Amino acid sequence: MHQDGKFIIIDFSSSMSLENQSKPTLKIAEENVAYVDPKFFNPTLKDIKYDKSSDIYSLGVIFWEISSGRPPFSDQPELKDKRFKNFSYS
Repeated sequence: MHQDGKFIIIDFSSSMSLENQSKPTLKIAEENVAYVDPKFFNPTLKDIKYDKSSDIYSLGVIFWEISSGRPPFSDQPELKDKRFKNFSYS
């Protein structure tokens, strides 16, 4: 909980300030791939920036997991492997 009483969800092992506006430079753990906005896994897109929509996607994944009891696409391991392989670390 933040000092002002608001709750904050943190740590996808690749968090960064939105003001940074750069591609991720931290390594992402393979188990956290499901929480990362899919646009960062598209090797044809260049100069993609983190923004609030990326956080909304990650929050949606958390809500999915809370409501269903499992991560999204957990029945499709090949999708996770493909996304992890295409992740760009710049």
